Amino acid sequence: GFELEMSWADTGTRGGMSRALRNSIIKGRCHLFAGVGDNGEDDVLMGQLKFTEAYMAVGYVMVTQNEASDMTIKEIIDGGIPIGVQMSTPMDAWLHDRGIKRALQADNARVMRDMVRGETNVAIVFSHAPSQAKQRHPEANFELSNNYSAAQLYDAVGEEFVGDGLGQQLWDLKFVVRKQDKTLLDFINKGIETLTENGTIARIVEKYDVPYFPPLED
Repeated sequence: GFELEMSWADTGTRGGMSRALRNSIIKGRCHLFAGVGDNGEDDVLMGQLKFTEAYMAVGYVMVTQNEASDMTIKEIIDGGIPIGVQMSTPMDAWLHDRGIKRALQADNARVMRDMVRGETNVAIVFSHAPSQAKQRHPEANFELSNNYSAAQLYDAVGEEFVGDGLGQQLWDLKFVVRKQDKTLLDFINKGIETLTENGTIARIVEKYDVPYFPPLED
């Protein structure tokens, strides 16, 4: 066995992920940093870190309630129903560029707060946000919609589906290790392979009512 110590690094304030990495793993305060999204750019690694293999993906989901329950994304757009979305994100830009009515908030938590309060009846948020909101507000009646996918979103505005980048609306999540920790990198990658193939990661994620998206990389 081995001892495990966990610590929290702030990625939500000025400096974001890069600052969090500089103040933690690069300073030697930890050996492994979890939950780093890979957008295909290496800037976040700052020449000192290395990604592991992906252990899952994170993406957008649609949440509905009240009048919007059971509606498709096309029906929602055509009906002019405001869609709750976090400002200054890829989804915000996508909807804005197509003139789709939005209800903007600073982050996903506030978007879901508007749902809980009944101020909006539709939201497109990252897949972890609805579960977190339900934990804080178990009385909420919103549900994940089965009538939404990236392809349906493109179809709703008459555009051809582009199945990469924002088109697929999925991004890999990975761990980050220090570049010199080759043994640790190999150990983590082997564990990821085992736990994704036997379904353990999917079961853990879904236990918290978070949709599981498998890694994009094979």
